Amino acid sequence: MYAQVQAKINSALERGDATTVEAEAGKIAATIPDLKKAKPHKNLKKIDTFKKIADAFSSEVTATAALAKKGDLAGANAAFKKAEGKCSECHAKFRD
Repeated sequence: MYAQVQAKINSALERGDATTVEAEAGKIAATIPDLKKAKPHKNLKKIDTFKKIADAFSSEVTATAALAKKGDLAGANAAFKKAEGKCSECHAKFRD
C-alpha cells in the first residue's frame, strides 16, 4: 500500500496536483498509529529507535499534507523526501 501511495504522491508532486498530494499523504497518516504499534522484523532490542523513526516519519507525512493543503508544493516535496528517507532508514534497520 505504501509503495502505491508513494508513487501517487510523487506523480502528483510532479504534476503540481496539491489536492492529490494532500489526500494520499492523509492515507499514509491514517496508518501511522498502527505502524507505531508494529513489531519490527529484526533488531527488536532497538524498539526505541524504531519508535523515533516512526515519529519522525509521522511528522514528515503530516507536514507533507499540511503544506500541500496550503498550496506549498515545494515544501510538500521537501517534507515528503524526508519521509521517504525515514522509510528507507527504518527498512534498512528493521525489515528483512
